[in-house]
Amino acid sequence: MYLKRFSAVSRPSPPLRLDLPVSNTLALACRAERGRTLRSRSEALSAWVEDAPRGRITVLGEGSNVLLPPRLTGTVWHLAALTPRFERHGRVEVFGGLPLDALVRAACQEELWGLENLSAIPGTVGAAPVQNVGAYGQSLDEVVEALEVLDLRTGQCAWWSAKDCAFSYRDSRFRRSLGAYLVLTLRLRLHRSGHPVLGYAGVEARLAQCLSPGVQARPSDLAQAVRALRAEKLPDWHRLPNVGSFFKNPQLSQEAFQRLCARAPELALRPFASFGGKVSAAALIQGAGWRGRRRGPVGMAQEHALVLVNYGGASRDDVDWLAGSVQASVYARYGVRLEREPLHL
Repeated sequence: MYLKRFSAVSRPSPPLRLDLPVSNTLALACRAERGRTLRSRSEALSAWVEDAPRGRITVLGEGSNVLLPPRLTGTVWHLAALTPRFERHGRVEVFGGLPLDALVRAACQEELWGLENLSAIPGTVGAAPVQNVGAYGQSLDEVVEALEVLDLRTGQCAWWSAKDCAFSYRDSRFRRSLGAYLVLTLRLRLHRSGHPVLGYAGVEARLAQCLSPGVQARPSDLAQAVRALRAEKLPDWHRLPNVGSFFKNPQLSQEAFQRLCARAPELALRPFASFGGKVSAAALIQGAGWRGRRRGPVGMAQEHALVLVNYGGASRDDVDWLAGSVQASVYARYGVRLEREPLHL
């Protein structure tokens, strides 16, 4: 399991700030008791030596998949960006503080395949393994070679293989042990030759618009197509604060899928075997009447039923109330339980 072990050693740490605001894409008001910005692996190791005895350490990148309370006790670590290092044969190594979209852009500039469908997803590279981020038929686990992980409980570092991470659909060992680990470094295996992943609706048509007739697609072409699709379908979190997809697409057994189709024939669009029982959460939410509905400072977006938005001044309690109402409506209408995607810190 572990490729290498060593303990954190003391080095000069970045300055510690007190009572600071915590930014997040859902724009929930939150302040941290203490916090510091870390820009390298060595800074994280030295900060652990100082901060671990003080109590809880919460690691945040861009705050793009979290529901924050009004106050975070302990110390908040914010990981900042560094440029990726590309090696021979498509391997890339990168510190966890780099924004994911910056890595996608850099990979496309290097003409490397494997990340292009993850374009325009907010958040950092180090946070991406927690939920095994994915979009338009591509997911991070497909390109992970190894991760360097800091155990926040012991201060020990280790290299984990993709198997060690126990990746699954929007899930991982990190998510199931929330707060226990920090992904310091990612080592990914990308590819010089590849083919576009076009299985999701609209991707192939949008890619065709980006290409001249007879021109073979490059990673940057597909990334451009995905960016355009996301801009059309998803509200910009700078304009309408949100965390992207708020619920996971349910994965049903064949028997459960058949029961669902009996209750709602409009959802039986494809054979069960063609998509492994995964059902569109957006279709369920829209069918339950929640698309575009607002309750106080929160609502489900008109652009996409799967996105919960903060219209201004919302608290985590407001978000929890609306999410619970949507879940109850979908279960009453379809008999399907929706699982929330953002992390409740």
